[in-house]
Amino acid sequence: MSGGELGGLLGGIVGGALGIAGGVIGTWFSLRNTKTVEERRFMVRMSAAVWAGGLLLAVFLVLWLTGVLPQAAFLAVWIASLIALGPVITLSNKRLARLREEGTPRDPAS
Repeated sequence: MSGGELGGLLGGIVGGALGIAGGVIGTWFSLRNTKTVEERRFMVRMSAAVWAGGLLLAVFLVLWLTGVLPQAAFLAVWIASLIALGPVITLSNKRLARLREEGTPRDPAS
């Protein structure tokens, strides 16, 4: 393995690890900053859904990189996920705002 290949491999590993760490920290703060019981319950479900979606996208990426899936199929899945992301974020934010107004305040110690 040449120096350029090793640098690319290490960059991919370190970059991926930093991305996952950022996702974990973001998830933790999102759950920690909920104000109501209902809001927290919704955030747990949304966090699980987003992590599952990211994992599914990673599976498609690996399938494409190993030659099992054609590039066009991977790109279609990736573009569809990007298009879906906007409405999902908008609807989730509206739901969170509604839950924050209507919900029962949660114990700050939990």
